[in-house]
Amino acid sequence: MTLKSLEQHAEVAVADSHGGMVGADAGIDENSPGANKGDSVLKVQSKGPGDDFRALVRFTLPAVGEGCGVSAATLRLHSEKDQPGRTLEVRRLATPWSEMGVTWSIRPPTAGEPVRGPAGEGELRFDVTSLVAAGAANSFEIRDAELHGPGAEHGFYSRETGESPPVLVVSFSAL
Repeated sequence: MTLKSLEQHAEVAVADSHGGMVGADAGIDENSPGANKGDSVLKVQSKGPGDDFRALVRFTLPAVGEGCGVSAATLRLHSEKDQPGRTLEVRRLATPWSEMGVTWSIRPPTAGEPVRGPAGEGELRFDVTSLVAAGAANSFEIRDAELHGPGAEHGFYSRETGESPPVLVVSFSAL
């Protein structure tokens, strides 16, 4: 799909060719640096040095026509449980990655400043407008803001769960 004008589509919930809302998602585990977790639930956890889990998600945006630009972008994740007092970070990924090939050892680097928000249960929303506008390639890493923290585990539904997968909602406006 190509976004040719503001009148054509003002807001797009990004979908892949399989009808899901996310093109790829995977977990990476510092304890198992060579293991791929592209077909499991997404987990974010920070227990201490050498014991972190992070989630990666990637979306495909429609081509944007001349005179249109991104005015807002919201990443929606559905959480399995609450972790009171925890803060999560969403960081843009700087290089491409493969859902069934990414591991901790060959994870893509992050770039720029993160977006932060509180952990919680149910639908969590992160304003990722700055990340998408900075050229995130619509690919993000979600992690605990406190690296090597107290071990709070936070799980999210993945596209493989078949229920409440990650969603990126993007609004477009005239430049």
